[in-house]
Amino acid sequence: MISPDFRINEPTNLKAATMKFVQENHGHELWEALQPSIDELESIRAELSHAAVYKCDVEQLKKLQGLFAKNYCNSMLLNKYFSFGNGPRQINTPFIYRDSFSQDRISSYSPIFDAYSSKFNYGVCLSRIACYMPLEGDGIKYACKNMQMAAWVFHDLSESIS
Repeated sequence: MISPDFRINEPTNLKAATMKFVQENHGHELWEALQPSIDELESIRAELSHAAVYKCDVEQLKKLQGLFAKNYCNSMLLNKYFSFGNGPRQINTPFIYRDSFSQDRISSYSPIFDAYSSKFNYGVCLSRIACYMPLEGDGIKYACKNMQMAAWVFHDLSESIS
């Protein structure tokens, strides 16, 4: 299995759009309570946008693996509690990624799109860790395990999307 490239996310205006939505619909107090969480989301997304730089560094890939998992969970929560789109009762910010194979720019208002892109990148981390980790000692067992987990992630994504 050759590891694919990461899907690279482009910056969003999540903080400003969420602040506008929450303050207009729920008040300033709720925004003050949510602001630290939204700030954390923005900082995670900003760090993940540089994932391609570390595509061969096993230690950085392990760190990115955790961040992609966290972004997946955050996106699923955003989908649960907020509505995204360009309507009056929606948060007006799209999630934009570059496709890992064609480099086409893909945009969606769905946080599920962001979650699935993070899940894909989680699988990429697993497969790249397997490709670049040292294989002496029990390394080959861990590399095989990572490849199997990556294969499961990609299979689960294909089942979820279709």
